[in-house]
Amino acid sequence: MAGAERPPPPVGVAGQNRANRQNGAMTDAIDAVLFDLDDTLLDGDAAWRAGIDQVLLRCPEVGRAAALSAWEAAFREHYPRYLAGELTQQECQLARIRSWAALVPVTVAPGTEASWFGDYQAGYEAGWAAFADVAGCLSALQGMRLGIVTNGDSVMQRAKLDTLGLGLAFEVVVASGDIGIAKPDPRIFHHCAQRLGLPPARCLYVGDRRDTDALAAQAAGMTAIWLNRRGIDAPDDQVREITTLAALAEMVPPATPPLS
Repeated sequence: MAGAERPPPPVGVAGQNRANRQNGAMTDAIDAVLFDLDDTLLDGDAAWRAGIDQVLLRCPEVGRAAALSAWEAAFREHYPRYLAGELTQQECQLARIRSWAALVPVTVAPGTEASWFGDYQAGYEAGWAAFADVAGCLSALQGMRLGIVTNGDSVMQRAKLDTLGLGLAFEVVVASGDIGIAKPDPRIFHHCAQRLGLPPARCLYVGDRRDTDALAAQAAGMTAIWLNRRGIDAPDDQVREITTLAALAEMVPPATPPLS
């Protein structure tokens, strides 16, 4: 199955004190905190690198750096087409293997692509682990309604949460595979808010992608925070920014008490 594994964006150097400038407590009333999954809660970099290491057991002559670079390029070429519905899950997997093999280059015999991707998937799933700051963040948000909005296959994304021990931590989990709509489309954020019975303005969304997470959620009417784990420079201060989930709880105002 194809999850939402995501090779990292280019690494930059964050503007001096950018995160600190935006790290004050919010005044907006928030009734639910929604999270992205991959590279926000789950360490996606470590997982997809573990997947490539498994593939390289078939071709040890290939350098790891070249293999990782080619995998990222193949992912960026084909995965958006899967999210857009242009490719099925299996077609996307096979296309990624073919592109990766051509870039490395390494010979992948016709008809064996699924087996190669299966090796990747086995390593990728074995590498699933939460970031160290996740447990403390969720504990600090105890009493707040929590949800997930994630791109990817719905079965795979829920399996990740179960593996991380977070299967019961979220009231609502919305994967793009559930509804055929992917971030940054505002409808996926609206769908999650509707499931919670809340207007988007009462939801806070946290994700590691500035464009498809933070700016997209903000455009959908939510309060948004960009989890900039890699210290990537940004062109402006359109969205709040933190570098660790440890900073989140102190920014979130208490949930509005229910009407009696």
